[in-house]
Amino acid sequence: MVKRKSEDAQLSARATNGKNARFAETTKPSNLAKKSPTTKSAKVSTKPAVATNDTGSDSKPESLSIQIVTGSYERVLHGFAATVSEKVFDSEPSEEQEEPTYSDTFLFAAHSSAVRCLALSAPNEAHKRVLATGSTDERINLFNLSTSPPLVSDKPQLPSLSATSIIENPRNKELGSLLHHARSVNKLQFPTRGKLFSAADDNTVAISRTRDWTVLSTIKCPIPKAVGRPSGDTAGPGEVPTGVNDFAIHPSMKVMVTVGKGERCMRLWNLVTGKKAGVLNFDKSLLQAAGEGRYSSGEGRKLAWGEDGEEYVVGFERGAVVYGMDSMPKAIIRPSPPTKLHQMRIVPAGEGH
Repeated sequence: MVKRKSEDAQLSARATNGKNARFAETTKPSNLAKKSPTTKSAKVSTKPAVATNDTGSDSKPESLSIQIVTGSYERVLHGFAATVSEKVFDSEPSEEQEEPTYSDTFLFAAHSSAVRCLALSAPNEAHKRVLATGSTDERINLFNLSTSPPLVSDKPQLPSLSATSIIENPRNKELGSLLHHARSVNKLQFPTRGKLFSAADDNTVAISRTRDWTVLSTIKCPIPKAVGRPSGDTAGPGEVPTGVNDFAIHPSMKVMVTVGKGERCMRLWNLVTGKKAGVLNFDKSLLQAAGEGRYSSGEGRKLAWGEDGEEYVVGFERGAVVYGMDSMPKAIIRPSPPTKLHQMRIVPAGEGH
């Protein structure tokens, strides 16, 4: 029995050794066969990656759609979209830059008189803006504008006398009119999505709520005293020039500065209480340095706050004065060659300036 068990063990050992030898012989060629395809597949897989990079570099860059709205003395609101390539905003200009393309989006007969001012609200969740327009017809017209670029449809485009195409956007439509001012509207501003500030020649600054367009408050500026008649005065006989030329709201939304017709001063208002906070008169020497001559009105025409709220600018007919938070003049600006000022904006200087 012992000999038989030993013989069986030897036979089983020989069988297992034979199987291992056969398995080794079969695995060696398979390993060699696997190595060669893997090396070839690695070379092939790199070529599509290079091809995708080449095709990505040859593809056209993304473009930006900018909507521009203009108002004119012809009582017309004109909106058009400009499609600009992103290469235009590169620091290093290239010769292969594509020229921007323009297309008309809307054309409204907004008012019965000249358009004096425009204001755009911040976009809401539906990517829509409210456009407010003011005119000498005492109205504030409201329009709903879409911020999305106009879609090019298969329908034939509207005929146009110019070379630009006309693309209608059905989302651009009129909302209505506000009639709470009694004279020409001079300034409109959306400091927030929910508020609209408007100033007019009736010596009032109205604050409206955009949810239901209800007038929440009205700030009444005093009527100036009749002191001489400056050149260019358009007031009627026996009247004095009245009206708010411009206003500027502090970034904190707590303070507002106004300048008006027939006044050589600016007024500071507390927006929390709605009451006057102070009056700053313009010195005669300061007006002369700012280009206000003997026969000039000496009234402030434009206002602008800095982004940090530490300084503001008062614009006159031919110059401007920069004030600090202490209401002391810091600088006097005179354009060269001498010309009239119509708009102002404080822009932060870049690095190294």
